[in-house]
Amino acid sequence: MATGDLMACELLCYLMNKYGNSPNDSLKSVVLSFYSPIEIASAKDTIYRAVAPLTVDGLPRLVQRRKGDDKPRHDVDDIFTLVDALDDRALLGSLPKYVAGDLSRVPPLNTGDLDMTLLTLRVSAMEKKMSQLVGECVAAVQMSVPKYSVTTVQNPDPIASTSGAADGVNMAPLQDRNSPLAHDVLDKDDKDGAMKSSNVNTSWTDVVNRNKAKQPKPTPSTQHRFLGKGSASATNRPSIKAVPRKLQAFVSRLDLNTTADDLVSWFGSVGIPDVKCYKLDPPEGRTFTTAAFKVSCDVGYEQLFYDEANWPEGCDVRDWYVSNKSPPQSGRAQPSAGHVVAPDPCANDMLLSS
Repeated sequence: MATGDLMACELLCYLMNKYGNSPNDSLKSVVLSFYSPIEIASAKDTIYRAVAPLTVDGLPRLVQRRKGDDKPRHDVDDIFTLVDALDDRALLGSLPKYVAGDLSRVPPLNTGDLDMTLLTLRVSAMEKKMSQLVGECVAAVQMSVPKYSVTTVQNPDPIASTSGAADGVNMAPLQDRNSPLAHDVLDKDDKDGAMKSSNVNTSWTDVVNRNKAKQPKPTPSTQHRFLGKGSASATNRPSIKAVPRKLQAFVSRLDLNTTADDLVSWFGSVGIPDVKCYKLDPPEGRTFTTAAFKVSCDVGYEQLFYDEANWPEGCDVRDWYVSNKSPPQSGRAQPSAGHVVAPDPCANDMLLSS
């Protein structure tokens, strides 16, 4: 074929116009995705027939690929190998002018459109593969599910139907059990039962439950506390007097030179009279860096007593309470009767009173 002749081949038309302007890998991907295997094989035969009249040494020879999944890719590689060899020898101009007879078989030249075309083709290929895979999975599941046949047995004997037919066991009617056929069936059932029982392991295994039974938690009893209000003046009840409850608190982090009188004067200025203050002495062998007191007053002044504004700024105030636990033996003197034992006021230990 003479140089400059026109030949209709959409694949080669697209390839010759894009060759040298785009990477070969991108062009190969477009060709493999856009064109069918038949179009690729036809384009390969066309370009190799056009190169055959050229008397040039070293050009790739035509190789007929076997049919298979990789044949289109190998054919595209052969086309590009031949085009590269012609380009190295400056022989691309000796090829015919390839034109497109059907523009719908030419991939879009815009890069953005090209990417969208590749994406669409890849998505379509994935959908086909997924549909094929789902069909194969469904077929495999259907083949693996066993098929059961249900047979309905009608027993004319109402007594036999209530005893055995309900369990799916074929039983002969009671009035026919003396017949030879009934004896044969029963003997066969006995033999089958003996064979099945011989295969059963009759040894016993002791099973011990090592999990201790959980004991239900006891429900705590409700504790009641209230103040008595009964009076003996209007009745013949004996006269019993109650001792008023005192509010007691432990206060620490006061200046070491603070005295009980200073605290009494302080509370008198805030409206709490008759306050009792007892300065706590350190245990034997220890010294306090701050002063600590036990403070008590009448319960009628509870609101003022527990008001933070009525205590010296910076002092630490806690409830005074009695504990049944014995104090530590080391580093502390043993309390005598009526003696108050208190920890270091700078610590957060428990307060004791005896």
